[in-house]
Amino acid sequence: MDTPLTRKLARFSGALTIVVLALAGLGALVGTLRGQPAVEVVTAAVVALRRGPWGLLVTGSMLAMYVLECLSIAVDQWFGAHADPASPITSAALTPVFAVAAALIAAPLAAYLRHVDRDPIGVAEV
Repeated sequence: MDTPLTRKLARFSGALTIVVLALAGLGALVGTLRGQPAVEVVTAAVVALRRGPWGLLVTGSMLAMYVLECLSIAVDQWFGAHADPASPITSAALTPVFAVAAALIAAPLAAYLRHVDRDPIGVAEV
Protein backbone atom coordinates (compact mmCIF):
# COMPACT_ATOMS: atom_id res chain seq x y z
CA MET A 1 0.00 0.00 0.00
CA ASP A 2 1.53 3.27 -1.12
CA THR A 3 0.11 6.31 0.65
CA PRO A 4 1.61 9.72 1.46
CA LEU A 5 2.07 8.63 5.07
CA THR A 6 3.93 5.43 4.16
CA ARG A 7 6.19 7.42 1.81
CA LYS A 8 6.95 9.93 4.59
CA LEU A 9 7.67 7.11 7.03
CA ALA A 10 9.94 5.43 4.50
CA ARG A 11 11.89 8.68 3.97
CA PHE A 12 12.14 9.26 7.72
CA SER A 13 13.29 5.72 8.45
CA GLY A 14 15.90 6.01 5.69
CA ALA A 15 17.20 9.28 7.14
CA LEU A 16 17.18 7.86 10.66
CA THR A 17 19.06 4.79 9.44
CA ILE A 18 21.77 7.02 7.97
CA VAL A 19 22.02 8.97 11.24
CA VAL A 20 22.21 5.76 13.28
CA LEU A 21 24.84 4.31 10.93
CA ALA A 22 26.91 7.48 11.19
CA LEU A 23 26.60 7.57 14.97
CA ALA A 24 27.35 3.85 15.28
CA GLY A 25 30.46 4.35 13.15
CA LEU A 26 31.46 7.40 15.17
CA GLY A 27 30.86 5.51 18.40
CA ALA A 28 32.92 2.58 17.15
CA LEU A 29 35.74 4.89 16.12
CA VAL A 30 35.73 6.83 19.39
CA GLY A 31 35.48 3.65 21.44
CA THR A 32 38.38 2.08 19.59
CA LEU A 33 40.51 5.23 19.91
CA ARG A 34 39.76 5.34 23.64
CA GLY A 35 41.14 1.83 24.04
CA GLN A 36 37.91 -0.18 24.19
CA PRO A 37 38.24 -3.69 22.77
CA ALA A 38 37.26 -3.57 19.10
CA VAL A 39 35.05 -6.66 19.43
CA GLU A 40 32.89 -4.98 22.09
CA VAL A 41 32.64 -1.75 20.09
CA VAL A 42 31.64 -3.52 16.89
CA THR A 43 29.15 -5.71 18.77
CA ALA A 44 27.48 -2.62 20.25
CA ALA A 45 27.28 -1.01 16.80
CA VAL A 46 25.72 -4.13 15.24
CA VAL A 47 23.15 -4.44 18.03
CA ALA A 48 22.22 -0.79 17.52
CA LEU A 49 21.77 -1.32 13.80
CA ARG A 50 19.50 -4.32 14.29
CA ARG A 51 17.17 -2.17 16.43
CA GLY A 52 17.00 -4.72 19.21
CA PRO A 53 16.04 -3.57 22.72
CA TRP A 54 19.69 -3.28 23.77
CA GLY A 55 20.57 -1.53 20.53
CA LEU A 56 17.83 1.04 21.05
CA LEU A 57 19.00 1.59 24.61
CA VAL A 58 22.64 1.98 23.56
CA THR A 59 21.76 4.34 20.69
CA GLY A 60 19.62 6.60 22.85
CA SER A 61 22.15 6.57 25.66
CA MET A 62 24.99 7.38 23.28
CA LEU A 63 23.11 10.32 21.75
CA ALA A 64 22.21 11.68 25.19
CA MET A 65 25.79 11.23 26.40
CA TYR A 66 27.20 13.11 23.38
CA VAL A 67 24.80 16.02 23.95
CA LEU A 68 25.76 16.22 27.62
CA GLU A 69 29.45 15.84 26.80
CA CYS A 70 29.37 18.69 24.27
CA LEU A 71 27.51 20.93 26.70
CA SER A 72 29.94 20.13 29.51
CA ILE A 73 32.93 20.88 27.27
CA ALA A 74 31.34 24.20 26.25
CA VAL A 75 30.78 25.16 29.90
CA ASP A 76 34.28 23.99 30.84
CA GLN A 77 35.86 26.09 28.07
CA TRP A 78 33.85 29.16 29.05
CA PHE A 79 34.68 28.94 32.77
CA GLY A 80 38.31 28.03 32.08
CA ALA A 81 38.78 30.97 29.71
CA HIS A 82 37.24 33.38 32.22
CA ALA A 83 39.23 31.98 35.14
CA ASP A 84 42.56 32.24 33.28
CA PRO A 85 42.39 34.22 30.02
CA ALA A 86 46.09 33.56 29.32
CA SER A 87 45.69 29.77 29.46
CA PRO A 88 46.72 27.96 26.26
CA ILE A 89 44.40 25.06 27.15
CA THR A 90 41.05 26.84 27.27
CA SER A 91 39.43 29.19 24.81
CA ALA A 92 36.13 31.06 25.05
CA ALA A 93 35.98 30.84 21.24
CA LEU A 94 35.33 27.10 21.52
CA THR A 95 32.20 27.59 23.65
CA PRO A 96 29.88 28.29 20.67
CA VAL A 97 31.49 25.48 18.67
CA PHE A 98 30.60 22.87 21.28
CA ALA A 99 27.19 24.47 21.90
CA VAL A 100 26.41 24.12 18.19
CA ALA A 101 27.71 20.54 18.23
CA ALA A 102 25.37 19.80 21.16
CA ALA A 103 22.44 21.30 19.24
CA LEU A 104 23.30 19.28 16.12
CA ILE A 105 23.42 16.06 18.13
CA ALA A 106 20.26 17.01 20.05
CA ALA A 107 18.25 17.11 16.80
CA PRO A 108 18.66 13.36 16.04
CA LEU A 109 18.19 12.63 19.76
CA ALA A 110 14.85 14.47 19.72
CA ALA A 111 13.76 12.61 16.57
CA TYR A 112 14.90 9.33 18.11
CA LEU A 113 13.00 9.92 21.35
CA ARG A 114 9.92 11.04 19.45
CA HIS A 115 9.77 7.82 17.44
CA VAL A 116 10.77 5.26 20.06
CA ASP A 117 8.08 2.64 20.52
CA ARG A 118 6.43 3.31 23.88
CA ASP A 119 4.74 -0.10 24.20
CA PRO A 120 6.28 -2.43 26.76
CA ILE A 121 8.31 -5.22 25.21
CA GLY A 122 6.42 -8.50 25.01
CA VAL A 123 2.95 -7.00 25.58
CA ALA A 124 0.65 -7.77 22.68
CA GLU A 125 -2.40 -5.70 21.93
CA VAL A 126 -5.66 -7.57 22.20
